[in-house]
Amino acid sequence: MKSIYVQWYMLVRIDNLTIYFKEILSEVVSAKPQILKSQETERLDFILDYESIGDLINAISDKKIEELFYKGIEDIEKFFKNRLNIDIFKTKQVKENINRLIKQRNLTVHNRRKISKDFARQFPDLKNSVGQYLIFKFSYVSEINLVLLNVVASLDEEISEKFELKKVSL
Repeated sequence: MKSIYVQWYMLVRIDNLTIYFKEILSEVVSAKPQILKSQETERLDFILDYESIGDLINAISDKKIEELFYKGIEDIEKFFKNRLNIDIFKTKQVKENINRLIKQRNLTVHNRRKISKDFARQFPDLKNSVGQYLIFKFSYVSEINLVLLNVVASLDEEISEKFELKKVSL
């Protein structure tokens, strides 16, 4: 596999994890909208744009989920823990791995994989690599796949059971 495809594949995997979190949260909120209950207010023009309470609930949930996912993985983790009583990262190591992957993805997207001082400061094993480009080998991306699949498979089962979400068997 050519290098550029390996880099692209890694980005897709991390983005898919974020999409998974958004989609499963959306399903949970559809099943239990009270999860979003808060003291926050909405503008009347926003509320009056919808013809039914169901449409309004869907719009509010979409808006709140989008806002949450602009904040970062720490806030997403807190939301799942506080509102759903679900730990999305079962171990400290899994959390660190996912955090590193997300930061690698961000470095790739926003800095063309060029290692910055800030990135190297977060990952001391790269302190002598500032200015160099992060390269993702196929073996590393394969490991990422395994980590992500395990995280998603475990969470999917737990969340589906807890919130009685419909599952499709193949």
